[in-house]
Formats: sequence, structure tokens, C-alpha cells
Amino acid sequence: MLPDWISPEILDKLSKPALTIMLILAIGLWWLGAIIDDKIGLKSQATRIPDYWMEGLVARTMDAQGRLQRAITVAKVQHFADDNSIELFAPTIAQFDPIAPTWRARSQTGWLLDKGDKVILTGQVVLEREARGSINAAQLRTEKLLVQLKDQYAETNQQVHVLNGKSHVNAGAMQLWFKNPMRILLTSGVKAHYEITR
Repeated sequence: MLPDWISPEILDKLSKPALTIMLILAIGLWWLGAIIDDKIGLKSQATRIPDYWMEGLVARTMDAQGRLQRAITVAKVQHFADDNSIELFAPTIAQFDPIAPTWRARSQTGWLLDKGDKVILTGQVVLEREARGSINAAQLRTEKLLVQLKDQYAETNQQVHVLNGKSHVNAGAMQLWFKNPMRILLTSGVKAHYEITR
């Protein structure tokens, strides 16, 4: 059934190629409108605006005896009210222990979770342990690391590379306990090269 404004005489006067072109134009305009609507929707989702931000943040936590236990430095922090998330740019976390070597973790970005008790570090994550006494310096590299600050614990299910002196280990996942005695559990396709010194 045709609309009232289109009479059969008009259709008879139009050639089949002209009708085909008009149909193609109508479908093309509809398709273009759908694409523009999708792009506008994606752009509005991608441009989240923080409700507050800080630059050059330094936070320190002391233990019960007043000694430095943890220090967190961040180049920039952004808070988003829609989901109460906190994004970190260039975060560094240092974990101190009076009887164990200091650990430092840094990454390109991160997210603060559980009211600050957990941090997810993402993008070129480097975790370093200082040398102390007979304990060698160590370095771990991965792409994503969950750090539980209160528990002094970290884990990743991403590929991890561990360098300890001249020895190195590759694994598909890792769990690490910072507290003394420090422990590390490497799983999933572990390959190691140990260099023994005499």
C-alpha cells in the first residue's frame, strides 16, 4: 500500500533505474544515521569526566611503632563518581619492613579498589626488591599485578619474568608474600635458568 501523496501515475512515469537509485539512497541514509548514532553513543561512554583529581600525591602509612610501613606516590589521581572508581597514573608503591628488604612496585596506570586496600597495577609493571645482607636484589616484570596492601601480598595471572642476580625465571602466574619470611609461588609453564656461583 502506497502513501496518499504517491499516485500510481507518478510511479508509472519513474523508470526502474530511478526507483532503484532512490531505494539505494534511502537505505544508505538509514545506514549512515545508524552509524552516526552508534559513534555518538560510544563517544559519550568513552569521555567519562572525573568529579575530582589530584596531581603529585604522596601517601605514607606507619606501623604500630610509628615506623614507615608503606609509601604510595602517584603522578595523577582521578575519581569517577558514576562507579566510585579511582584511576592512578604512574603509581609507585613501596613496602617497608624493619627486618626484610624493601619492595617497590611501579606501573603506567592502576586502579584503587576496596577503599584503598587493593591496587591493580597495569602496563609495564615492575616490582623490585632491594638487596640486603646476603639477599640479592630481585626484579619482576609483568603487565598486570593485584597488590593487597594490608595483607602485604601480590598476585598476577599474567606472564611474569623474574630476575634474581644472574638467574631468571618465566612463569604464567605468580603469588608473592612480602612479609618476612618472604615467599613466592610461580605456576603455569615455569621455565628457569639458575646460575650457581662458587
